[in-house]
Amino acid sequence: MGQRMKSQVCESQIIVTRAPEVEALLECGGHPMIEIAAEPALGLHLDAEAANLIGKRYDGSGGALQVLVTKPGVGQLSVDGVPLELAETRALPASD
Repeated sequence: MGQRMKSQVCESQIIVTRAPEVEALLECGGHPMIEIAAEPALGLHLDAEAANLIGKRYDGSGGALQVLVTKPGVGQLSVDGVPLELAETRALPASD
């Protein structure tokens, strides 16, 4: 948790806020995401386009994985080839 990653094919950057127990391949635009300080591979092209939004959380692996978008991009976020879904917001209790 807390791992910062970036896309190799668009401007997307995320922070992993919940990680699954088992190893999972986090992808953006059809290619593996990399550590924030790593250099992207040359010659990669955006394979899956679906804009992700800054400040939004996305879930995958049946809720076992959650990421927070810190820099938006046009690549589709996915885990092991399955697209991540926008996380539902939870209602806060009313304070009367």
